[in-house]
Amino acid sequence: MDRLKKAPRAGWLCALLFALTIAAYSPVFFSDFVRVDDGFYVVRNPRVVSGLTWENLAWAFRTGYQGNWHPVTWISHMLDAQIYGLHPLGHHLTSLLLHATNALLILAVLWEATGALRRSFLVAALFALHPLHVESVAWVAERKDVLSTFFFLLALWSYGRYARRSGDAGRAAASGAADFGGENGIVGQPGRRWICYCLALGCFALGLMSKPMLVTLPFILLLLDYWPLDRLRAAAPILNSRLPDSSQASGSGGQGCCGAPTVRRRPLWTLWGLLVLEKVPFFALSTASSIVTFRVQQSGHAMALSLPLSARLANAVASYWRYLGKTVWPWDLAVFYPHPDARYPQSHQWPGGLIAVAAIAIGAVSLWTVLRRHRAGWLLVGWHWYLGALVPVIGLVQVGLQGMADRYTYIPLIGLWIGAVWEAEAFLRGRVSNPRIMVRIAAAMVLACAILTARQAAFWRNDLALFEHALTVTGDTALAHFHVGTGMGEQEKFKEAKAHFEAAVRADPSFAPPYYSLGLMAEAEGNPKEAIAQYRRGMELEPDSASGYYRLAWLLASHPMAEVRDGAEAVRLAQRACELTGGNEPHYLAALDAAYAEAGRFDDAIQTARKGRDLALAAGNKPLAAEAEARLALYGRRRPFRQ
Repeated sequence: MDRLKKAPRAGWLCALLFALTIAAYSPVFFSDFVRVDDGFYVVRNPRVVSGLTWENLAWAFRTGYQGNWHPVTWISHMLDAQIYGLHPLGHHLTSLLLHATNALLILAVLWEATGALRRSFLVAALFALHPLHVESVAWVAERKDVLSTFFFLLALWSYGRYARRSGDAGRAAASGAADFGGENGIVGQPGRRWICYCLALGCFALGLMSKPMLVTLPFILLLLDYWPLDRLRAAAPILNSRLPDSSQASGSGGQGCCGAPTVRRRPLWTLWGLLVLEKVPFFALSTASSIVTFRVQQSGHAMALSLPLSARLANAVASYWRYLGKTVWPWDLAVFYPHPDARYPQSHQWPGGLIAVAAIAIGAVSLWTVLRRHRAGWLLVGWHWYLGALVPVIGLVQVGLQGMADRYTYIPLIGLWIGAVWEAEAFLRGRVSNPRIMVRIAAAMVLACAILTARQAAFWRNDLALFEHALTVTGDTALAHFHVGTGMGEQEKFKEAKAHFEAAVRADPSFAPPYYSLGLMAEAEGNPKEAIAQYRRGMELEPDSASGYYRLAWLLASHPMAEVRDGAEAVRLAQRACELTGGNEPHYLAALDAAYAEAGRFDDAIQTARKGRDLALAAGNKPLAAEAEARLALYGRRRPFRQ
C-alpha cells in the first residue's frame, strides 16, 4: 500500500531523472566517432556497417575480433548501422538511451528491494550524472558497458522478484500456512518465482555476451541476499521446519514439554551454503565466460603487455583508491591513464610503503564494514560490491596499456553509492531536524555532477579535443601525443603533427603507432627509404600489427620508383595483413591486389580487387569501391598500380 501511494511521486521522479540525464549528456549529440576503437567496432567494420544479416549474425557469435567475444554487442552495433547508417548521432543516441534506462532500472531495483524511494532516486541520479560514466556513454565502442549493465540490472530485478517470492514462502512456512516439504531446496514450493529465477539467469547470460566484466554478478547476488533482501531470515523457517527433533526418531512424536513440536536450528553456515548452492548456474556461466574471454584475448594478443606480478598488484591496490578519489573529486578525467611502469619514463613506480599502507587501509575498511554489518548492512554490501565488481578489470590480468580507466567504474560505483547514501541518511536522520536540508544537499550534489558531466562530455566531440585534454591531465604520454598528432595531420597542420609524433616516440620508444605515422610523413616528403625504416621499426615492436604490414606492403607494391618496389615482399606482407584481419578489410585487400599486380600475378590481383570492391560497397564506402574499380581496369590491361 505504501508503494501504491508513492507511485505517482515515483513517476515524476523517473521523468525528472530521464530528463536530467538527457540534458547533461546533450553534448554527445554533436560528437563524432573517435578514432580509438570506433573504427574497428563500427566505421571500418564491414560486418557491422552492412547491418543485420544471417551471415553477420553468425559472424557475431563466432568471432573473437579485437580480442573480445561479445555477440550481443556486435548485434547492437549492426542494428544501429541498419537504422542510422554511419551517422554518429544515432549511435550516440542509442548509448545515451541505454544509460538513461539503466538509471531508471537502478531506481526500480532499489525501491522494490528497500522501499526507500528517495534514497533509491539519489543513487540512481548519482549513477546517471556522475562524470566518471561519460566515457561509457560518449564512446560508441563502449556500447558494451551500457548494454551489459542493462542486462545486469534486469538480472538483479528478476532475482529480487524471485527472492521476494521466496521470502513470502518463508513467512508462510513460519505461520504453518502451507506444506513446504519436498525437494524444493531453500525456497519451498515451486511457482512463479522460478520464472523470475530463469529470467535472471537468462539476462545474466545476455549480459555476459555483451561484456564479460559481469562475471562477478553471483557474488553480488550473495551480498544482496544479506542486505537488503535478508534471505537468511526468509529461508530459516523453511529449512528449520524440515529438521525433525531427535525425540521424533525415538518415537515420542517430536513434542516438547508443553506438547508443542520442537525444532532444531540449522547453523548459519548451512544457510549460506544453500544460498551459494542456489547460485551454481550463475557461477557456471561466470566460469564459462571467463574461460572464453581469456582464450579469445590471448589469441587476439590483447594481453601482449607483459608486466611483473608485483607491478600489477601495486597498481591494483593504488587504483582502488584512485577510483575513490575520482569519485569524490571528478575533475581531471581522461580517456587514457598510463600504467606506471617502465614503458613510460615520465611516470614512476608506486612506492612500496605507500602501497602497503593502501592495502592495509582497504583491509581496515573491509573489516569495519563487517563489524557494522548488523546495524548497517548497506556498508558491507556497498563496499564489497565496489571491491568485487572491479576485480575483473583492476589489472591483475593486464589487458592493454592503461593503468586504470573511467569506464571500469560503471557498475562498481553503484555499490559505493548505495553504501554512502544509506549511511548518510542514517547519520543525518537524528542530527538534522529539517528534512528539506537533506533534500537541498542531495540536489546540490546531483546538480554539480550534471554540470561536470556536461563539461566532460564536451571533450568527446572529436579526437583532437579528447586527446588534447588527455595531454593536459596525464602529461607527456605517448598515446595522447600520437592521437593529437593524427588530429593535427587531418587539419593539414603537418609541422605540428610531426612534432607530436616525435614527442610520442620520445615518451615511449616501444610504442609502435607513431613510427607508422612518421613513415607516412616521410612518404609525403618524398623520402621512401626513411618511410621504410620507420615502418620496419614499428613492425619490430609490434610483430602482429596488421597496420604495419599493410603500410609497408602498399609502399613496396605501388611506389613510382622501381628501386623502391619489391613485389614478392609486398605480397608476403599484404597476405599477413589480411590474415591478421580475417581477409575482410577492404583497405588491406587493396594492398594485396596491388602487390599481386606488381609481382605479375594479375589474375590473383583481379580476384582480390573484386572482393575488396564488394566489401567496400557492402560497407557503403563508395570512394574505396571506385578506387578498386580503377585498379581493376589497370589489371585487365596487365598493368600494375602506381601511386
